[in-house]
Amino acid sequence: MKTKIHFILSLLVVSTIPSFAQTLSLVKDINPSGNSNPYYLQNFQNKMYFVANPGTGYKLYSSDGTTVGTQMVGPTNGSGNLYPMISYNNFFYFNYDDGISGAELWKSDGTTAGTVLVKDIVPGSGNSSPRYITGANGKVFFVTNSPNNGIWVSDGTSSGTQQLISSVIVDGFNNRDYLPSYNGSVYFSGNNGALGLWKSDGTASGTQLLKNLWVNSYLDGYAIYNGEMYFPGNDTTGTELWKTNGTTAGTVLVKNINPTSGSDPEKFLISNNKIFFVANDGTNGKELWISDGTTAGTVMVKDITPGSSNSEIQSLVEYNGLVYFFIYNNGNRQMYQSDGTAAGTVFIKSIPFNTVPYTFVFGNKLFFLAKSLGSSYLFMSDGTANGTLQIAPNISSEDYSNLQFTNFNSNLYLPCYNGNTGVELNKLTFSNLSISESDLKDFKIYPNPSSDGVFHLDKLGKITQLEVYDLLGRKVPFKINNSQLTISDKGLFLLNIQTNTTKETIKILVK
Repeated sequence: MKTKIHFILSLLVVSTIPSFAQTLSLVKDINPSGNSNPYYLQNFQNKMYFVANPGTGYKLYSSDGTTVGTQMVGPTNGSGNLYPMISYNNFFYFNYDDGISGAELWKSDGTTAGTVLVKDIVPGSGNSSPRYITGANGKVFFVTNSPNNGIWVSDGTSSGTQQLISSVIVDGFNNRDYLPSYNGSVYFSGNNGALGLWKSDGTASGTQLLKNLWVNSYLDGYAIYNGEMYFPGNDTTGTELWKTNGTTAGTVLVKNINPTSGSDPEKFLISNNKIFFVANDGTNGKELWISDGTTAGTVMVKDITPGSSNSEIQSLVEYNGLVYFFIYNNGNRQMYQSDGTAAGTVFIKSIPFNTVPYTFVFGNKLFFLAKSLGSSYLFMSDGTANGTLQIAPNISSEDYSNLQFTNFNSNLYLPCYNGNTGVELNKLTFSNLSISESDLKDFKIYPNPSSDGVFHLDKLGKITQLEVYDLLGRKVPFKINNSQLTISDKGLFLLNIQTNTTKETIKILVK
């Protein structure tokens, strides 16, 4: 039997979360004694594939969406991590330690027999620890810790797995676990005595310094736009927006947004033939920007949080031709949409959680996870305030690296809790994807906070159930008398209110 505790960090505000009903079905309880934490969920050769931990280390799994059809692929030996992993040219490539050859490059065609070690680069139990695994130009590129932090290339065979250069210390590109691929080459940070932007087409002669420019930063992302690659780079101007066409002459600064210390551009998204990103001009804080690739066309969209404060923008995503994102405000996340203009960048709804780590578009709806301290809870939106609802009963997951949803055979599959199971692969289905107005739209509770534990409930409507929980997820006893609710304990609580079609949660405080 698995148990879970949901920790919810809440602020002292009165807020309700309208909900939408659905059906959640467990695909398979892979780890009956804990969480299997499926990640890298993706479609491949008419099945879903993902990495999960059955309790004996992480393995590659395949699934057709049924319990019987969800099976371990491999590797059969070893009990460690399987990370990172890509799918490329009809194979998965990943780093894995089988307990014999150390952490080395593996590949899989999706079958157990076809899941094999590519090459034992450091013979025996030593580790080459392949990272930044990337497919480009018909080859697989990766960087090793040993020997020499070099860049390697592979055609999927042992003899075709070779180090390209040994005189350059190679590292990643702007906070990604893979290398950018653009026009048949990969791009990376190289150090041959001086930091620089390098590229490789998979040959020794085609592995070369492009420009002395620092590109190994904590900033997130890059964008391919109108035949060029845009990225954060730093020469002598601080970290600013750069672009390249793959040549030294064509690797240029787009705009010096913050001449004082660098604007730190990141979180790139292409929408409506423009690049959306987040940057700090030194005056307005870190806000939403847009670029058409020219200096004049690179401008701030809107100072959403006025003054020098940052909006702390998260999870930019394109949905129905607009860009949606979430800013931080007084402990909550606020949902915004933008068409790339100041007038068209508008507030949608406040979400009473302090982070939104993941978004996914499915069935003409935008799904997102909202999280405070512990588990993340699933929301669905049609882009409007009334149509942005928490799904009920609550669906919760965890915010871990490379968590993904997938659309497989027109169903939504996601890693989440389900009853007494831990985080496992589940299927989420709806009778329809329309969103109706909450039965509780007129409900009120006051005073909040309460000094004596007595709350008055107004316009109860179609309420069928009331429950009170503390922040550790434990039920709290209460008394209800007509329209008066009394709690004898002091502290911050969650009041769950349910009708036949809706569930809402309200944060209440007894001083």
